[in-house]
Amino acid sequence: MLNCRFIRNETDRYKNVVLPLNSVRLAEIASRIQLELFPLLESTVNSFNSENRVIVTTWSDGRLENMPRWSMLELVIYWENLDLNLEKIVSAVFSAQLKTLKGVYIKPSEVEVHDIKKYPIMNYVNNIKWKTMFFPTRFIDSKFLGGNEKMYKNLWIKFIHEIQSINNKKIKEFSRKIADHKKTLETGKKKFKDTIIEYYNPVERTLNLYYKSKYDSILKNGPLRVYQYTLAKLMMVKWRKDGVSNTDIDYLIKMDKNILSKLEYLRDDLKKFIKW
Repeated sequence: MLNCRFIRNETDRYKNVVLPLNSVRLAEIASRIQLELFPLLESTVNSFNSENRVIVTTWSDGRLENMPRWSMLELVIYWENLDLNLEKIVSAVFSAQLKTLKGVYIKPSEVEVHDIKKYPIMNYVNNIKWKTMFFPTRFIDSKFLGGNEKMYKNLWIKFIHEIQSINNKKIKEFSRKIADHKKTLETGKKKFKDTIIEYYNPVERTLNLYYKSKYDSILKNGPLRVYQYTLAKLMMVKWRKDGVSNTDIDYLIKMDKNILSKLEYLRDDLKKFIKW
């Protein structure tokens, strides 16, 4: 029997304040974006129109995996004919308004603004290294927060077309990320933020789900990555092999992006694609 050390995500242990769960918090943020931020942006930025924009959150928030107390919210905004000065303005407005919400932390650098026509949805531009990487999970895990829902669906169509048009080298490149995280399963250790973290002790048979001094999930950054990336790879293989229907896209948009939802989405295809 494994002994799991686990910190629940409903309570801020240090201030003894009960915080909303991730999904509740995101619903509150989505409401604030639609009712308050859009009108404010439209009055501040002449080229802004809520009907021609899509705002999503991604990474762990999109998958509903983050702990609200320590989660740094990341927003991605897509639209056409982007004004080069717009990112700074939008970042400042979002930061000023969202900081009033309990349990929400956001930096201006965490708000990305991209031109839909120019930006490859399947790629991720690392703002620290300014390096473009093939990172499909960034959009696969995105959660719609505000703007034009029809445009969000069109983004999904564009994204899937991008996945279908790439060569197999990109898929294999992504597979190397899976192999890297598999090492964590084999060794029980993971280098995270310049620290070697032991998530599994075979002698004590303990599984550390969270690294307390960093408030980060070892489970999330170790073994969970294997499943997250493997399912993303299987989804890409499915789309490239069988195509994607409108019903399929509607399901992808509505479903939660966590592991269980992806397993349900691939349930009938797992045996077919697992040997790929």
